[in-house]
Amino acid sequence: MEKSSSIFQILSPNPNIQPFSNMLSLPVKVADHSHFSIIFFILGFLFTCWLFIYIITYKKSDRKISREILLALFSSIYLGLGSFFLILSLGVNV
Repeated sequence: MEKSSSIFQILSPNPNIQPFSNMLSLPVKVADHSHFSIIFFILGFLFTCWLFIYIITYKKSDRKISREILLALFSSIYLGLGSFFLILSLGVNV
């Protein structure tokens, strides 16, 4: 029987050295990256919809710039986190 070997063992000059052996453990499991991306995208789109509804329904004189900035900030943070976890779930290490 042939011994199964990974790509790291084939490329490594010393087979006794395991790659990434000194790395810290990840704070989020790799299997959960797709779940986090979906959750953060949903939250980002909800805040974006809330911002659009706020802009459309209120008169220009009744709107508050602080509320618009907060809604835009939260939507951009959640959409950015969703994009980040989507990239991680696709296997691109950033």
